[in-house]
Amino acid sequence: AGLVIEGIRKAAGHLRKDLKRSTMAIVGATGDIGSICTQVFCDEVMKLSLVARRQAQVQNLVRSLKGRAKINICRSVKEAVGDADIILTATSSITTLIEAEDVAAGAVICDVAIPHNVATNILEARKDIFAFEGGLAKVPRPIKVDSERWWGELSSDGRTVYGCLAETMLLALEERWENFSIGRGRIKKEAVTEIMDMGRKHGFELADFQYRGEVVNLGLGENGNPSPSAAQVTAAVA
Repeated sequence: AGLVIEGIRKAAGHLRKDLKRSTMAIVGATGDIGSICTQVFCDEVMKLSLVARRQAQVQNLVRSLKGRAKINICRSVKEAVGDADIILTATSSITTLIEAEDVAAGAVICDVAIPHNVATNILEARKDIFAFEGGLAKVPRPIKVDSERWWGELSSDGRTVYGCLAETMLLALEERWENFSIGRGRIKKEAVTEIMDMGRKHGFELADFQYRGEVVNLGLGENGNPSPSAAQVTAAVA
């Protein structure tokens, strides 16, 4: 979750999106990642549009929030993302939830879901938006393992890993043999701060932005939105 939050902040900053004036949609708002991101960003953005499968759980989440953002509970994903400057999708759905035409001009999309919730053609169809996979970390140096086959499936460049694997590595380095974030409701603000501090201590950092396994460049057009070159997918890291 800490990598997701850091990634959104970084992308918004580079693309000159003022969070305090932005509308953010969180799809899967009541999940572990969605709920902690809702708690964090409700004090950073102007408006939050929340959507999840169970309306009662969304309402319970909203009642617990303490922040400056105006909260809008949406009944559909399309309603939530339609006017959003920033979109976070973090669901367990196995289907596409967001089509290219659903997204507002110049939007930033952080897709944490596996499989992805965003249409496969989003960057081809929409040159004005910036999409990236959230929750990826970069380890301090390339890792070599005995069986390159399975490691290659986890990390294309030997340094980029999923946040869950990075967390496991950090706990091992700290000799903390515990379930740090496994279990519903265990991801708290304090835990996010703690694991991110551990990462900095051991040289872990936010991975380069990528989408569907390929690196994406951050850049700006004249209007402050992602330029065509920024939204284009470039060659994958070797």
